[in-house]
Amino acid sequence: MTFNEKLLKSFETWFKDITQETEQSVEKSVNLEAEATLSPTAPFLAKLMVKLLAQIKGSDKQKTTIRQTLEKDLSRLKSDTNLLLSDAYTKLRQKFPECKGLLIIFDNLDRVPPVVAEHLFFDYAAQMQELNCTIIYTVPISILCSPKNPLNQFEV
Repeated sequence: MTFNEKLLKSFETWFKDITQETEQSVEKSVNLEAEATLSPTAPFLAKLMVKLLAQIKGSDKQKTTIRQTLEKDLSRLKSDTNLLLSDAYTKLRQKFPECKGLLIIFDNLDRVPPVVAEHLFFDYAAQMQELNCTIIYTVPISILCSPKNPLNQFEV
């Protein structure tokens, strides 16, 4: 299945604008390992995501810069993501009418440092629930045992 081209292009354009990236800059910086996992005809968005993930795994300064850049327009990211999820759900239902919805599992979040986990699960709890699908987050035990009680933030 493929996404609606107009929705995908809007999402790509937003990412290009917010990250100040072009197709050429992404092509130049995607490493050999990433190229091995992506086909030569992979869409720009896939290559951009590989580049951003590589940068996030890099220095703390790069992580901070990427985070600040994305936070500037978080509502647009959420909106475009929800449009893509709705498109995916519609196409999935057409192909599999018995489908009840989309499930996304965010695994390995239980491995993030406690400070990051606390920031994510308490400060961004509302945003984490605004995607139009069912989501399972792996939560660090330190968060589950926190006096702040994440169950007050999330529906279980």
